Formats: sequence, structure tokens, C-alpha cells
Amino acid sequence: MKSDKKDLIKRGWIDDYYLEDFLNFNQEELLKLLSSNDPCERSAAASLLGVKFNVNEKIVYSSLVKSLSIEKALYTKLQISRSLEKGNFIVAEYMIGYLGKIGNNQHKKLPNTVSKKKSYPLPRDIIARILGKMDKSNFSVLLSSLDSCVADQITELLDAIGFMVFYNPNLAILENLKPILGVLDKYEDNILIVWKVCMVLSAFPLDESVFILNKIKSHYGVDLILLEVERSLNLINGD
Repeated sequence: MKSDKKDLIKRGWIDDYYLEDFLNFNQEELLKLLSSNDPCERSAAASLLGVKFNVNEKIVYSSLVKSLSIEKALYTKLQISRSLEKGNFIVAEYMIGYLGKIGNNQHKKLPNTVSKKKSYPLPRDIIARILGKMDKSNFSVLLSSLDSCVADQITELLDAIGFMVFYNPNLAILENLKPILGVLDKYEDNILIVWKVCMVLSAFPLDESVFILNKIKSHYGVDLILLEVERSLNLINGD
């Protein structure tokens, strides 16, 4: 058990008692602590910056994103992510520029199979994951950014959009679906984007989604796409 806890600490795991030592730190001291050699101290800094100070202040959110881009410790990444999730549309807009640029966990090609879960898959790109978990008031920024992002960013942004819509069903309206269908029209030859659009459609239980999914099914002969279409249709139908 001791060795397990030691391993957790090496990965930046902290509890509330650990945070007590840093409660009196000011913003400048916490920002400096983000560069500590101790992952637990970095976790404490990331956590308190999101609690004691305004994460919407540029020096705070830009420092957190910079730290996230080089962070290796799992639990420190989680603490940074939780603080960034509290940000407003300015923070969301800033992070969109980092889609696909942090880590190597993004889909570069179609996977061998589709998710078995009856829920929306957690985005693999860490920035997309943060964006998808932000308050739904930031949704318009995500949606409008589809026009300005390049293809590699769009594949990750679609994950964030789909995730947010799935867990905020009131966003699943035709007006919000139209820009996504526009992406499908523009990138119909990009099989990775087509696949991601199929997933996003599962978050929109609308007749238009069913129509488009069936259209994709008849147009693309790629096994993974066909499997994703069926999965999305099942989710829409509640199967």
C-alpha cells in the first residue's frame, strides 16, 4: 500500500491536507510553483490557481496551458485541466489554438473498431477534453471556431463539441447542427473528419441526424464508418 501511495505522489497526487501548506501563497508565488521540480507542488499550484484566483486572467490561463504542454505527471495534468475547465469563452478561444498540439494521443487515422460505450467517448486530445467539459456558455465559441480551424484541429474540436452537446442535451438543436453539416460538406474526402462527424451526430437526436447518417451509410464503404453510423443511430434511437 505504501509503495502504491509513493507511486501516486510521483505522479502528482495530492489531497486537501497537502494543499493547506500553500493556502497563503499569492498568485505570483503559485505561478512560480508551476515550474517546481516536485509534481505535487505543481499540482497544488494548479489547483489553487483555479480556486483562489481568476482563471480568466491571461497570466493565469496562459501559464496553465504552457505548463500543461510540458507536464508529464498524470495527476498534475488533471489538476491543470480542472482549473482550465472553469474558464470563460476567452479561455476557450485561447485553448482552441492548442488543439492537436499537446501530447500524442490524438487519432491520426481511423481506429480498428468503434467505442463499445453507450455514451459519448471522452476526447483523446487533452485540450479537446477540457473544452468539452467547460460550461455550456462557451459552446458558441467552439461552434464558430469550426470556420477558422484547419483540418487537424477540426478533428479534435468535433470531439469537444460532440461531448459537450451529449452532456448538455438542450444544445442538440438544428441551429447548432448546421455548422457541423457544413464541415461534412467541406471535408467529405477527409475520412477522419467524416468519422468524427458520425460520432457528433449521435449527440443530436434529430430527424436530420438520422437522414445524414443514412446518407453517409450509403455513400461510404469503409467498415469503421459503417460501424460508427450504426452506433450513432442506436444511440439516437435509445437502443
